[in-house]
Amino acid sequence: MAKFDLRGIFPPLITPLSKDGEIDIASLKRLVRFLLDGGVDGLWVLGATGQFYTLSERQRDVVTDTVIEAANGEVPILIGCIDSSPDRSIARGKRAMASGADGIFATAPIFDSVTQVELFSHFRQIRECVDLPLVAYNAVYATQTPFAVETVVCLAEEGTLAGIKDSADFPEFRRLLVELRHLPEFRIVTGHAYLADVAFMIGAVGCVPTLGNLIPATYANIRRAADRGDWVSARKFQEEAVILDRIVRCWEPRISVFGSFFGAAKTVLRLLGVIDCSNPGHPYPCPTAEQESRVHAELLRLGMLTRESILSSPDGAR
Repeated sequence: MAKFDLRGIFPPLITPLSKDGEIDIASLKRLVRFLLDGGVDGLWVLGATGQFYTLSERQRDVVTDTVIEAANGEVPILIGCIDSSPDRSIARGKRAMASGADGIFATAPIFDSVTQVELFSHFRQIRECVDLPLVAYNAVYATQTPFAVETVVCLAEEGTLAGIKDSADFPEFRRLLVELRHLPEFRIVTGHAYLADVAFMIGAVGCVPTLGNLIPATYANIRRAADRGDWVSARKFQEEAVILDRIVRCWEPRISVFGSFFGAAKTVLRLLGVIDCSNPGHPYPCPTAEQESRVHAELLRLGMLTRESILSSPDGAR
């Protein structure tokens, strides 16, 4: 059975929805299998890419239970406990623990910008009440609360945090690596999907790439190349991933960043036969026939229209 180890590629799992906005359990199970067959090292569940903020408590429970059951202990599963207060995050954490999660993650409290003093309190309370490894998710773009490097170091040294996913400023990511070098068991991973090779090169142990939902084998190959110290190959695979940006860029008319990504990404997964419906969920508009046609044409140009081609792995998948 899996246990907590935030190393390697942990795609932030997309949440497939039916036409009426319910969790598409069958598609979610297929997506989990698609990622595991692609060679990923774990799953990051109910983060921003999983649309935790649009799902009801019941729907979050369904996602949690479905993913843990589908993965069946093959890889570690980290469940998001992001909310507006420690008490609400603790409730989600206890639910994740009861379902068999291997770890949990949380951001700063959402909605209100808080101080570092309040960050200490937030994470200490969660860790005290939930007996699972706790990972901080530095998502300042959404919370408006930056994590000071000194705060992370203190929480790591005292054992409150087991790791951090950093999606903020990349130079600060380098500072994290330097300042936490004395704690080799503390897991530092990047959320920058286009910089996975660079992050591994400078000392990160993992990446939580949104595009890992679509090309899991490519990201698994980046990790394998990094493990070998083969930075030429790592760069080649990373550039393959960067090219996927064309799919999102062809999404016109553009809407919000998340709305455009969910529409494009779920359309890709539907065209690959992984999920049944490209519904991005409220408040985002469903894809038009013209938008889906553009994605289809771009996939043809990239040679990625079949499940087999997107899973192909010169290094061999798990």
